[in-house]
Amino acid sequence: MGKKMVKIFTIVLVLILVGTGVMVSINFAAMSKNFENASPFNTDQQPKFRFMVIIDGSNLNYVAQFKEGAEAAALDYEVTYEFWDIAGNDKYDDILQQFDIGVYSGVDGIIVATYNADPYMDAYRNVLIRANELGIPVVTLNQDIANVEKVSHIAFNQYRIGSRIGFVLNKGLLLGGTIVVLQDEGNLQDDKARGIYENVTGEYEVKTVTIESEGENIFNAEGLTRQIINEYSDLRAIVCTNSDVTMGVVQAIKDTNKVGNIIVVGNDITEDIKDYIDKEVIFATVIADYWKLGYIAIETLVQFNQGEFVSSYPTIEVSIPSKDNINTYLEEAGLAYEETDQEN
Repeated sequence: MGKKMVKIFTIVLVLILVGTGVMVSINFAAMSKNFENASPFNTDQQPKFRFMVIIDGSNLNYVAQFKEGAEAAALDYEVTYEFWDIAGNDKYDDILQQFDIGVYSGVDGIIVATYNADPYMDAYRNVLIRANELGIPVVTLNQDIANVEKVSHIAFNQYRIGSRIGFVLNKGLLLGGTIVVLQDEGNLQDDKARGIYENVTGEYEVKTVTIESEGENIFNAEGLTRQIINEYSDLRAIVCTNSDVTMGVVQAIKDTNKVGNIIVVGNDITEDIKDYIDKEVIFATVIADYWKLGYIAIETLVQFNQGEFVSSYPTIEVSIPSKDNINTYLEEAGLAYEETDQEN
């Protein structure tokens, strides 16, 4: 009887240990799925510096272009980096957590997406202060955390982008009404909205509306756009935040038979967005140079570590092509999208 009990206990213990090992493996895989230890240059020499890069991984086009730029800079300057592109419902908390881990990891610098909306601003400020105390240079992206020392904040000037959108809208808007600027809950667009308001001609009210982070962007944007259309009878234009949101807005505009009545300003360039510009469903689209952003971020950390001068607030310009110049823009940028037979 005693031997039988010992055998049963042993089997149960083995099953528990195996199950625990499986769970640990699953959890580790879930934590590591967005992580890449990048050593892009092929040389026997040790890298000059080792960095950590932590960006918002929600926009796959942004991630791909940013990574290409970062890899090009790493090759040019012979550095290596850990690359974290973090997405999901808890991305703002997860980015902040990885930033905190990076501060204590002994890297030669950190590039991190920061957000100054509540409740994240104070948390980012505290981690930045710790990084400064430990002598870890930090380059921030997205939104600036003011009044805290950092190597550089590299971003797209949202007010300037809004001003240019305002001028573009003047080509298509004829009547007064409401212009809606979509935004993420951690990435507010007040400066962009102000730029639009101050540069659009006519009696327009510019409102910011937040997209919930739960679920898929494209479906959230589609449902939210339907609500906006129902709420604002004088809706004249919607300004989008990324390619997925743009496609969600377009779908809602089509489903509610508002094509031609509501101007859509997209964000990013994909084959579908190009096609909808050709078909005049999308009026224009904001295209940012994410490759350049990735390159400059790595380059800035290298230059700082080498004791060179770096700009505290470099800005990267965007393009806002519409139907009359989209093909010229794509040719000059070295991109090409064939026209499709997709229906309106």
